[in-house]
Amino acid sequence: MVGISYQPELVTVERLLERVRSCEWALELPSFQRTYVWDNEDIIELIESVVRGLPIGIFMLWEVKDNPDPFALRILPSFMIGGQTNRRLLIVDGQQRLVSLLLLASDWILKIGPYEIRRGPISLNTQKLTLELGSKGAPLSRAIAAKLGWTDELERLKHEYKPFERLIDVVEKLLKYELSLFILRTEEEGPDALEEMAELFIRTNRAGQRISNVELMLSYAAGVLDPELSKIMREWYDKLQKICPSLEIQPIIRYGFGVGLGLKQREIDQVERFKAAVDKLKGQKNIFGKSIITSSLQESLPYLESAIKIINEIIGCSATDFIPSQLSLVPIAAFLRTKAIRSSSELKKNEKEEILCWLILTNFHGYYSTSTSTKLQEDIELISETTWDSFPFNELLRNIEQKKKGATKIERRDLEKGIEEDITKRPGRPYMFLLYTLLCLNDATDWVGARISVLPSNRLHKHHIFPREYLFPKGHSSKLNEDAIKIASGLGNITLINPELDSEIGSTKPIDYLGRKVPIDELKRHFIPEDAELWNKDMFSEFCEKRVELIYNFLRSSPLSKIT
Repeated sequence: MVGISYQPELVTVERLLERVRSCEWALELPSFQRTYVWDNEDIIELIESVVRGLPIGIFMLWEVKDNPDPFALRILPSFMIGGQTNRRLLIVDGQQRLVSLLLLASDWILKIGPYEIRRGPISLNTQKLTLELGSKGAPLSRAIAAKLGWTDELERLKHEYKPFERLIDVVEKLLKYELSLFILRTEEEGPDALEEMAELFIRTNRAGQRISNVELMLSYAAGVLDPELSKIMREWYDKLQKICPSLEIQPIIRYGFGVGLGLKQREIDQVERFKAAVDKLKGQKNIFGKSIITSSLQESLPYLESAIKIINEIIGCSATDFIPSQLSLVPIAAFLRTKAIRSSSELKKNEKEEILCWLILTNFHGYYSTSTSTKLQEDIELISETTWDSFPFNELLRNIEQKKKGATKIERRDLEKGIEEDITKRPGRPYMFLLYTLLCLNDATDWVGARISVLPSNRLHKHHIFPREYLFPKGHSSKLNEDAIKIASGLGNITLINPELDSEIGSTKPIDYLGRKVPIDELKRHFIPEDAELWNKDMFSEFCEKRVELIYNFLRSSPLSKIT
């Protein structure tokens, strides 16, 4: 066990921002952390808590001098000016809150590694003293930058927004709020230290997401591989993230070592077994004297790249960012490898449709979410141990049917369940992935002229057709039950549009913008009922039901019809 010491520290939001801006602190996201998932409403709740002086929890930061986690990603707010980095701090706990505070001061845009994060804008209604999504009120982020002296906008803001004192009062409360930090240090910074920090993350996030795969994500980072292999994996990780910014290490490891090197999935999903299996392979050479591991990875990983590119071509360029389970890419890459296929042009039309159908099914029904290693191993063996003329769709369906009865179809009642599922959150991602796919297949645009299929995911905002502020006026939110909130963000009320237009629409009633800002043809492409009587609040339930009916009807007439 690695010795861990900690030092509590109170730091104001202002001091935190200044340290990050000057690069005195370099904040990084370790490999065991999940991606940033908070939406605008989560950020608004955080800001309200800070302004009211309510506790928002502690933050755990691991100070390191070496590079214990080669997969750590640097957080880069847009307000940074550079300078000498004095301290590297990996966020062990508190990432969602910390990134939200950085976004607040960063004009709502920053990068985590290569991945761009956009939220907001969130503004302050200085008359009502309420936070609102959109840019109709006083720009909170710009006011913070001006107050800190980063810009010379203070006088202009003073004349534009009245009463100005209210805006400044809110900004000062935000900046003076004290954050409770625990600065962690370890006696050593090797693989054991990283594993200790991952365990700490698990213990503090028992109700969190994705922690069951922490050991797998650590398999590479925790030193299982020697420097040469680490270099190969890191190069491929960086390369694949350029075409799929949200890509995790898990599918790379499971594919590279499971398909490329033939390890069983159960050997990969636990660190000690994986280490023992890799140790057996180390030192083995092929006929040309090259490392078996190195040559196999270099030969096989390009097909994972091809799988990502082909899926993005078949559906839309952000498909693999929306996909709920990136593990579903592994069998597709395995199939491409057996046929030496590197381009979608080498696939027949029916193969593309069957790959799409299988991908949608496995993700919609969460096929790989349980008994992951067993199911993945069976699918890999089915694909790799036989020579197939085309994608083995029916055979893979039989695997699904044996393991998960009823998961080979998507029926109308399945979509109707999505009405009461918050599809903007992680548990609702199967519905969001299906919706994204259908919008792309229906040639929908972002309502300002760009096709959804060609836009990066950070240019697609999850838009509430009936704005939540319209459904639930301010002051009523505390009386709402969880089911009502879920329906507001359910399949019947969410679509994908341009972020700036979403901000412009704000809390506008559907009756006041549908058919005016949005052409009727685009309403059809987004499966929005044309009957204006359904655009009123008292018809919200009927609107959601009708929209899901339209979605299902299109599903049945699309290339996905064989799974309905």
